[in-house]
Amino acid sequence: MKLALRLAVKADIPEMHRIRKAVHENILADENALSQDSYLPFLGSSGETWVGELDGKIAGFCAIDRLNASVWALFVAPQYEAQGVGKALLVKLIDRARSLGLTGLHLTTTAGTRAEQFYIRQGWELNGKALNGEVKLHYAFDPTNKKAARCFQPPLWCFES
Repeated sequence: MKLALRLAVKADIPEMHRIRKAVHENILADENALSQDSYLPFLGSSGETWVGELDGKIAGFCAIDRLNASVWALFVAPQYEAQGVGKALLVKLIDRARSLGLTGLHLTTTAGTRAEQFYIRQGWELNGKALNGEVKLHYAFDPTNKKAARCFQPPLWCFES
């Protein structure tokens, strides 16, 4: 299967929302707190959203909040986990944030989850706890950081950060 990354469009929102509600970790405490309209600011005015497609189907998505220098979302559909989709989306986010002139990114995620470990393996650092109990993570764009060059297979591509 070949992974393709592209900017999300409004027509992608229903599938992104379905994926967000289907994940097994970082489950929404209140499903009504997030509607399909919640994605709209991250399709241009406040951020950017990217989708990862495998064989023409959206396998995951990520969204950067430019105003807050944060990751608003990074989710992979359960059936596409462990296939490199999340890593590719994260690298795209970091690359895009750097090109926007940001000096780093932050996010929160549920403590003790595979998601927390995923970010730590990618070079993110723990940065305290949020009021809701989630862990805060930070990724600084340090050009001397040797962990910043990441190559993934399959498919074959290399991103140098």
